[in-house]
Amino acid sequence: MLMDEKGFILIGVIVRRSAQALTVWLKGSGSLRYHATAMDAQRLALDFPGGRSVLQQSMMAVHHPLLARIRIGTDRRGLRVVFETESRIRYAIRPRPQALAIQFQPARKR
Repeated sequence: MLMDEKGFILIGVIVRRSAQALTVWLKGSGSLRYHATAMDAQRLALDFPGGRSVLQQSMMAVHHPLLARIRIGTDRRGLRVVFETESRIRYAIRPRPQALAIQFQPARKR
């Protein structure tokens, strides 16, 4: 998804909890171009080419059955946000104006 040529600038992380799900809002400005990678069964990474963060924190503890913590980092390629889960989960990424909403739910039983 492309909005403009600037990288995404992360200015806020908001966690909304409910009984059956958890939604994390990544608020910012610039391009919402991203690439999602399931690193393993318990880590989801979002990469924003050319992005950066203005947040002081590089790690946020969430303490929820679906999500343990959020890690935020940058390197020469851009911004990476990693979601570390407590168990197998399902997720959906929904772009919004100047934000991404990432919803986490328990994995379906097999």
